[in-house]
Amino acid sequence: IPQLKSAVTKTVLATDMGQHFELVAKFGTTLADLCPDHEDYEKRVNTHLHLVLQMAMKVADLGHCASRWATHLYWCKCLEEEFFAQGDLERDAGMPPSPLMDRSAPGCMSPTNQVSFYRYIAMPLFAKLSKAFPGTLELMCQADANFRQWKALEAQAELEESEPPSQSLEQYK
Repeated sequence: IPQLKSAVTKTVLATDMGQHFELVAKFGTTLADLCPDHEDYEKRVNTHLHLVLQMAMKVADLGHCASRWATHLYWCKCLEEEFFAQGDLERDAGMPPSPLMDRSAPGCMSPTNQVSFYRYIAMPLFAKLSKAFPGTLELMCQADANFRQWKALEAQAELEESEPPSQSLEQYK
């Protein structure tokens, strides 16, 4: 059991955001180039099972990104509240709040922040996963639908920002 505990601990630690890019890149070069009908597929998956488990933990952590829109929004709001609470604690301790954790700045519910998160974090993750494991394609498709929804909200917000205020002719004079 100590060996299993050690393996699980290493898997969990390697799934935090600090290791995200390294993990996705390693998974991409190790497994995402394989098709399930490739002759070495099972052997390579079994050889790199620890990496597969790390990727599974990462996908589970970001799973709300591939949930239906209403569920995804709920979890984004929960994350925003959690992040803001951490930012409050950081501010109370005399530290500047970490990014996305400052209540006076846009948080997780900001379309611009979400578009960036999807573009650089979520979509590369789900794309690599679905390439190596085609049974997960539905996750990538739903994540892509949510990404498109965030982009539409971002475009709408930009349009509303750039529109001149509607005033009557008298108000312009």
